Amino acid sequence: MSGTIYYPLTSPQLSIWYTERMYPGTSISNVAGTLRIKDKVDIDILKKAINLYIKNNDGVRLRICLDDNGNPQQYVADYEYKDIEVKDFSGFEDPLKAMQEWDRQETLKPFELLNSELFRFVIIKLNDSDVGFYIVTHHIISDAWNMSLLGSSIVDYYCRLIKDPDDESVNVAMPSYTAFIENEQLYLKSDRYEKDKDYWEKTFETVPETTFLKVRQTNDFSTKTKRKTFIAPKKFTNKLREYCQENKITPYPLFLSALAMYINRISEKEDIIIGTPILNRLNRTDKNTAGMFVSTVPLRINVNSNESFSDLSQKVLDLCVSSYRHQRYPYEHILKYVREKHNIKENLYDIVLSYQNSKFDKSFDVEYITRWHFNEHQSNSFTMHINDRDNEGILIIDYDYHSDLYYDKEIEFIHQHVLSLLWHALDNPKNLVCKIEMLTENEKKKILYDFNNTYADYPREKTIHQLFEEQVERTPDNIAIVFENKKLT
Repeated sequence: MSGTIYYPLTSPQLSIWYTERMYPGTSISNVAGTLRIKDKVDIDILKKAINLYIKNNDGVRLRICLDDNGNPQQYVADYEYKDIEVKDFSGFEDPLKAMQEWDRQETLKPFELLNSELFRFVIIKLNDSDVGFYIVTHHIISDAWNMSLLGSSIVDYYCRLIKDPDDESVNVAMPSYTAFIENEQLYLKSDRYEKDKDYWEKTFETVPETTFLKVRQTNDFSTKTKRKTFIAPKKFTNKLREYCQENKITPYPLFLSALAMYINRISEKEDIIIGTPILNRLNRTDKNTAGMFVSTVPLRINVNSNESFSDLSQKVLDLCVSSYRHQRYPYEHILKYVREKHNIKENLYDIVLSYQNSKFDKSFDVEYITRWHFNEHQSNSFTMHINDRDNEGILIIDYDYHSDLYYDKEIEFIHQHVLSLLWHALDNPKNLVCKIEMLTENEKKKILYDFNNTYADYPREKTIHQLFEEQVERTPDNIAIVFENKKLT
């Protein structure tokens, strides 16, 4: 293409590129959501608002191609007006259910990665006062922050155009993703990069075994993922917020500490690595730029059973702060160093804890609701998402897990035990990690009373061995003892 400027992929994009190449033909890189306006909507103006977003943000128009050596690169496609498809569900008996069945299938459709548009918009209508749009993007051009920015921007354009269809202020281009590309290239040649490199290489001078919640028996596995969602009890949320205010700490390091305690409790491992996604938008310009910025930091946590929870959580907070100072250093560079130095092939982490608080701007003249969609695939086996997106004092906790490894019931137990550990830790933060209770009240009741309720009536005049002999005569073929793979009747 004559006159086209080609750019290298950024480090966050390269991470997605490698994932996509490893698991092609899946929805693993799809980021999707729905925004519905709870009011009468002018569909033509909504189409115009969506087009303005596409026009004003070059990050959404990025396309991926290969250079002559087969390496990925990208370019910004020219803007062309799109006549957005309208899907009308108002004729269905249950419009909401019909829409949700449709948007699930849309979210599972993989993108053609090379030389193609990496977004799909569809306007959705449930009734005259419930109209909005569905959007799915490829992760290589988008992240959760970007999706919030996208939704807020389109609603903003829509409200301004409803007031004044000729409003020229809507035609202002937003910051370009190409500026982030250029800044990263400068960073990779800077002293800052060398300092960050030194920090991470010291962190992984030695390396523990990869931390698993559950170990696979085979290397052959599917990325197919299920999700279980829980709403944290109001009592728990209030206690958490109160503790955060009193101790000047955010919820994330507390959840991180609780998850690390849980892993330590079930595995007896003290040297634990948990992956954590970070925003990686370092200034106001970055936060107003459409595109993929998010990266992952491998947090290496040492859990000492004989330290107090307050000491552990402070240590985890300090670790987060120091790691975030060096967050620009690409994870792929850390992994390359670790693999070469320690001769290992595995990823550094299999467990991810994500704290999602990217929010849509709700200050506009129209009321609207949003919903994030689950793409049903991931590369690591277990992710815990803490969602605090709408400032409503409600914590929604999503667990994404490989369905060929975990049973649904196991995820329920993990959720109950992590929250129980954190609840008891907040109750008495000076308590030693090894002393903090993990069992729920129901489990304690079961163990103390139900399991110990062994009362049974039997003939008191006979000895135990006489009763045993009589039982043998009645049921000689019943299995009496099982040990490993051996059974005795």
